[in-house]
Amino acid sequence: IFWQADESGPPLPLYGDTVQERAKGIDFFDKRYNSWVWGEGDISQDDFNDDGHDDDTIASYTKIENNGGDGSHCHFVGWHYDVFPSCNNMHEIDLSYRHDRLIGHGYYRNVWIREDKTHVIKTMSFEHDFDGEQYTNQGNDALVMEKLTGSPLVVDVYGYCGTTVITEAISHEIAGEIVPSDYDDDDKGESNIQEESPDGDLKSDNKLSMDEKLQIALEMAESLADLHGFKDGVIVHDDVQPEQWLRTSEGVLKINDFNRAEVMLWNNEEGKYCKYRNGGIMGHYRSPEETQDLPLNEKIDVYSVGNNFYAILTGRWIYDGYSDRGAREKINNHELPFIDPLYRNHTYAEGALARVIEFCYVYDPEERPDIFKIVHVLRLAIHEHQFLKTRKQENDPDIVGHKLEQFDSLIQSLKVD
Repeated sequence: IFWQADESGPPLPLYGDTVQERAKGIDFFDKRYNSWVWGEGDISQDDFNDDGHDDDTIASYTKIENNGGDGSHCHFVGWHYDVFPSCNNMHEIDLSYRHDRLIGHGYYRNVWIREDKTHVIKTMSFEHDFDGEQYTNQGNDALVMEKLTGSPLVVDVYGYCGTTVITEAISHEIAGEIVPSDYDDDDKGESNIQEESPDGDLKSDNKLSMDEKLQIALEMAESLADLHGFKDGVIVHDDVQPEQWLRTSEGVLKINDFNRAEVMLWNNEEGKYCKYRNGGIMGHYRSPEETQDLPLNEKIDVYSVGNNFYAILTGRWIYDGYSDRGAREKINNHELPFIDPLYRNHTYAEGALARVIEFCYVYDPEERPDIFKIVHVLRLAIHEHQFLKTRKQENDPDIVGHKLEQFDSLIQSLKVD
């Protein structure tokens, strides 16, 4: 079992202030790596709030958690409502300056870049009400970035006030490389539904090499592991899709947009995290438990990152050609997005990534792997892929078939753990 802590073996490197930092210096193949670096966050009794918030807030959240099946023993972690505003600095910014320009927008916010191009300002769109829900959601975004300042895989926050945040400027979205041909969700038609490649001609719709595809998949998984394994409590991103990752000029892939993030509550009576509900929601990128309004935890991110891996492998969006309603029906019925069977044995890298996608798509969240196992199998896949490349065996059908059988055995052992 590779991901559990093991005191045997060579000592941890001496540099670094914490065990986590020091462990990042050991080889990823060391079976202690995942446990030391990505060990799931622990909540002690001093780290959650029994009170400190008004009764209406506690009652409201208790009701939500009762719906999730965890009852009134669920409490906010101690930092859940930490606020670190820098409003004075924010109010000094003049957005009427002619060199400031709008470079993007999402459903809730507009993104402005400053003249020096070192930072961006995200402001609320006027189409939405400036209400308590929005202040909470945008505050979540700033809080998660602040708490994960130490992670090189999370966008850096520079300032926050109300519904506005200032972050480092990263202009390169990798979504366009993953799925080059974009489309309007309202204009999807059944004509784009994928079918098996004719005459065995397997071709991805993107131009990423398999080295790049495996590396991007690993980077996405590692950034989610920083959230799920945060030392002060599990954080669920809750909106995993390719557009959430940006590539810096130094080549670092960073995750951002945490306004839907869920800081999971802690049940000290049972010593576990409390599930929550979002209400039944639509969308191609949602897990079965989300579309059916069932209790949720961090496993929804694992299912959704499998959708990202699908796009990375094929160059297409999941359920391409289906409406949100049609995709929801398929998700509920566990009809998985179409993956050409040729991917499974075409090359080792393609076969391994196809298997990781299926691993993420385990229907029952209790049986679905955690993100740390996904990180683990992707690291092993990259290691084996590079090994076969150096021997020029990555396309040898007999060797590829044997190696993929070993990969299947590994995944199966992780499923039954």
